[in-house]
Amino acid sequence: MRNIMRTAFDRGQPPTDKDVALIADLIRTGEACTRAELIERSGLGRNSVSTHLATSTSEGLVSQSGRGASKGGRAPITWKFNEQAGTVLTACIGVHSMRLALTDLKGTVLSEFSQAWDLQVGPEPTLQEVVDRLITLGDGAGAPVWGLGVSLPGPIDHASGRLINPPIMNGWDGFEVGKYLSDKLDLSVVVENDVNAMALGHRAKHGGNNSIYFLMSTGVGAGILSAGRIHRGTGGAAGDLGHTRIPGYDKAVCRCGRFGCLEAAAGGWALERSALRLASDGMSPFLSEARDSHGTISTDDIIRGTLAGDTSCIELVATAAIAVGTIMSMLVSFYNPDKVVLAGAIPTKCSLFSTSVERTIKEQALPLAASQLSLEVASSPEDDGIRGCALMVVEEAFGRATSARAIS
Repeated sequence: MRNIMRTAFDRGQPPTDKDVALIADLIRTGEACTRAELIERSGLGRNSVSTHLATSTSEGLVSQSGRGASKGGRAPITWKFNEQAGTVLTACIGVHSMRLALTDLKGTVLSEFSQAWDLQVGPEPTLQEVVDRLITLGDGAGAPVWGLGVSLPGPIDHASGRLINPPIMNGWDGFEVGKYLSDKLDLSVVVENDVNAMALGHRAKHGGNNSIYFLMSTGVGAGILSAGRIHRGTGGAAGDLGHTRIPGYDKAVCRCGRFGCLEAAAGGWALERSALRLASDGMSPFLSEARDSHGTISTDDIIRGTLAGDTSCIELVATAAIAVGTIMSMLVSFYNPDKVVLAGAIPTKCSLFSTSVERTIKEQALPLAASQLSLEVASSPEDDGIRGCALMVVEEAFGRATSARAIS
């Protein structure tokens, strides 16, 4: 291994003193921004808070931001977190592409690199490419790199960063992504399912502490947040909805070999399969022309057909939306979230999809569970993913720094 992999950029982390880290993290999360709030939320005495606040300031983690509202006396000084105190490397690896970025501690992109990539080439060629590209990005960091956040389209064992039976990642099962990248880059690495990272990143910018983030891409899946934190489930399978059976879709054959899976009704590959059949049968002149033009049919063709008013494309999108709305209505009734976020090319570009999902939820979910529900369409799932990967690293870093205090 080349030495440059361990010397290309400076490494950083939150302060090792657990109480200093606690003070900085309370300010970072917005839980406290005045000295009095810090005393209340931290459980530390006034003198200790003042000392740790001074240390956080001298280390560049926090700074004064002005004065808050007066409660009868002098208006209190307020504090803000310095998002430029460190940087984070991120890698969002998809089925057909990868997007890598260097961000600040809030997840704002400072520099980035994207390219087409076939995930099926396997883990080592893919991750070596990631390493080589990240070294270049990290070498340009103006502040120490706190770690690396990675997202992948498959179930993850969060503790080890290992893939668990990923349905669309041949050759990746059991591969320890976190260890491989940590050994190569000498960095702390956090690995997460792609939709979970998107959910976390979306919440940071748009709110929704108890939310469901649904991604409709080649496959389908959801990220679930509870009290602002990712709910992964016991085995990391929470939100893996693709092979959940949907009533009324028993004739839809899934690529897993079963019938009636949500993915077989709403996955991008399934819609393209149905569209190609319609084109071959002459049911849709629009789709037939698209097939003849470039030899196949893509999701973009279905979107263009829907926007052009092609009835076959409209029916494909509406049918997929009803399937998604059916499973969402069950989740809404069970979980009672404050928000459902729809992400992906079809939800973003076809308003028919989101309105059909919303109508299905209202018709099928328990009225009380849906009474305060908002439905949003993610404007940029890719940005959500990058931001989420960065925040995972920062939260994990502060979690390690403050865990000793939490245990004691």
